[in-house]
Amino acid sequence: MYYNASMVEQLTAAAKREQLSGKETFVLHGVTISMYVGDTHVGDIDIEKSNSFKNADLISEFEILSPYRGNGYGRRLLKYALSRSRSRYQVAYVYPANTRAKHLFTSFGFKDTGKRETDERGTVLLLFKRDRYHL
Repeated sequence: MYYNASMVEQLTAAAKREQLSGKETFVLHGVTISMYVGDTHVGDIDIEKSNSFKNADLISEFEILSPYRGNGYGRRLLKYALSRSRSRYQVAYVYPANTRAKHLFTSFGFKDTGKRETDERGTVLLLFKRDRYHL
């Protein structure tokens, strides 16, 4: 049977779809994990090998869409992403003013390393790191 590119993409997406409860579905595409509740897209997170830190996965592009914030979706999405990590360490950059993100990462065992980085726009970011073997 001949498969065009669209059909292959649909089959791949279906194969990487994981439903953990009756209403939440996590879809993996590349390094991005998207979360759906029913058919509604509520957020995304990227997790990939870090180029800067040995034996670490970098968590980035973590966002819950604003209408769905405050309902525990961020916690469930981060928990799922961390369950996919096979590295000893996980690292994430957090904006200093984002107290909700700092609290969320801390609740999963991340610690502020005290290191500061500057992104391409000149914004200072805090580096948080987690050791999965010392929680």
